[in-house]
Order: sequence, then structure tokens, then C-alpha cells
Amino acid sequence: MSTAKRAERYKGIVGMATYILVHGGNMSTDTWNRLTGRHDYPDGCRLGAKYWDGTIAILKEHGHRAFAPTLADEHTHNLTDHSEQVCTLIETQDLRDLILVGHSYGGMVITGVADRMAGEDKAPRVP
Repeated sequence: MSTAKRAERYKGIVGMATYILVHGGNMSTDTWNRLTGRHDYPDGCRLGAKYWDGTIAILKEHGHRAFAPTLADEHTHNLTDHSEQVCTLIETQDLRDLILVGHSYGGMVITGVADRMAGEDKAPRVP
């Protein structure tokens, strides 16, 4: 099912929501361009949150808010740092009624976020 169809399907269930999308490993743009057969991004960079560009566009098109932080360098930061980074985003933007989405390693990050924020009035929910 395409992302657009999935967003339309859940529109009535979820309503307008705030999503935080967390990427997995920081894939190189060289790898992305090679896998997609396109040259979407400049060579020699890291993809980071750009991974979510298409998803964010569709969510916003349907009236949702979406945030996709680029996680700090995984060679100098750890899982706890990355979870804290997302928690800081939630707190500084005063985000509530969240839906957390994690891809690969991002799933571990959002689990840490949900655990840290459990019991708070802005704790994330799982649809």
C-alpha cells in the first residue's frame, strides 16, 4: 500500500496529528542514489532526516504536522543521546499527542523516547 493511501486510510482514525519520524543508520547519499537509480542528493553526504522528505510532504498535504530530526553523528553519540535529542525536540516545540515512527535503529530511539516520557501529559501514543 502506498504512503498516500495509508495516510488517507488512517485519516479518519488518527485525525490531524503530530508525527516525529526517526531514521535508522545515517545512510550515505552515494548509497541512496545508487539504490534508487536516481541522483536525488549530492555525493559524499549523509542522508539523515532527508530519508523522510517524501513522507513528510504527504503528511503535511493531509494537514498533519511532521518533524524529522537528523540524529547526531552515531560515531560520537549513543542511543541515550539520540533519545534525549528527540525528547528535547518534543519539549522545546511543546509537542503533544504525538505519533512516533522509527525506521530500523530509529525504532530503538523512539522506544527510549516513549519510555522516558511515559506518564507525562505529552507521552507519545501508538496508533
